[in-house]
Amino acid sequence: LTAIIFSWRGSAAAQEHWQGDWAHPPTAYNDLAQRPDERPVRTGYAPLPPYKDVTVRQVVRLSAAARAVRLRFTNEFGDKVLHIGTAHIALAAENGAILPGTDHVITFAGKTSVDIPPGAPLLGDTITWALPAFARLSVSIYYSDETLPPAHTVFILNAWQAAGDHAADVTLPEPAPARSGLHLSQIDI
Repeated sequence: LTAIIFSWRGSAAAQEHWQGDWAHPPTAYNDLAQRPDERPVRTGYAPLPPYKDVTVRQVVRLSAAARAVRLRFTNEFGDKVLHIGTAHIALAAENGAILPGTDHVITFAGKTSVDIPPGAPLLGDTITWALPAFARLSVSIYYSDETLPPAHTVFILNAWQAAGDHAADVTLPEPAPARSGLHLSQIDI
């Protein structure tokens, strides 16, 4: 009987799985939508000016404690390759800064940059990192190439942008509010 109990406990640990903790589903740009009476109407999702040689930093909050995280990026509504020059995640401080010593580079199959094909999502590599519930995380992406910002916008979005590659910097130099966030669609724990 003892062997069965140990075996059962061992298999429970082996059955752990990822669960979504934070998400913001991707949305398509539709400058005009067709109403049932065939009159076009503005949807409010007209494309924003592109990112180019800019770092965008967005603050998100986890809802549960984690032992590891992985990030899902989206180019599901993109019509060309999405190039991520570099991406970082850290504990968030005030006004878009990060807490020193908490920065983690997000990799993709071990590489620090990646091209996401049009119409596709992509998971970053697992980051082993113990985090408490309600942790505020700062995710930064450097967009070296001209990139259409994601269509999903939130009026209470905590996102900033700064010219150049500053994804690993504690503070962004001369940050400006970003009208859209990152191509980040989900954080799994």
